[in-house]
Amino acid sequence: MKKTLLVLLLASFSSGCAIMHSRSYSDAPPAMGAIYSKYAYLAYDGDIKPFEEVGIITTDGRINLRSVDGRAMTSFTKFRDGGLYANGRYQVHLEPGEHDIEMGFIEGSAGVMSWSTTTVTKKLLINKGQVVHLELARSRGKWTSQEFDGSKDLAMMKADFEALVAKGAQ
Repeated sequence: MKKTLLVLLLASFSSGCAIMHSRSYSDAPPAMGAIYSKYAYLAYDGDIKPFEEVGIITTDGRINLRSVDGRAMTSFTKFRDGGLYANGRYQVHLEPGEHDIEMGFIEGSAGVMSWSTTTVTKKLLINKGQVVHLELARSRGKWTSQEFDGSKDLAMMKADFEALVAKGAQ
């Protein structure tokens, strides 16, 4: 019994996944001692706006946003706490409204890596103060993302955001 539990815990840790998914920001791999990365993007022009004035997209760490409304993620203000692995916790702050979100995915476990060879674009309506969590989903050989209410981890997101902003934009 103890060996089985230890194997399950080690497998969970090594794959970067939690045993139980909360379908929110905390599901993404944490920054655990510089192993994983944390990211925050301001997908709008201008100064940082309060959480209450923007909408936020988070991902499970496997979904990688490529663009918002046709603008590459590299064109937005980015805050990063880099780790050994590029995967980690993502939060993308957006103006309220409808947005075209282009995304891909990358994941690995037990030494096997897989990634998308094509992107998926979804239209998302984002409201002020809303948190939309995107999680990788597969069906019949195709992939997409599922959307969940990610607001339960707002305090964690705010703490991460404050720490990232304190390090400065990259």
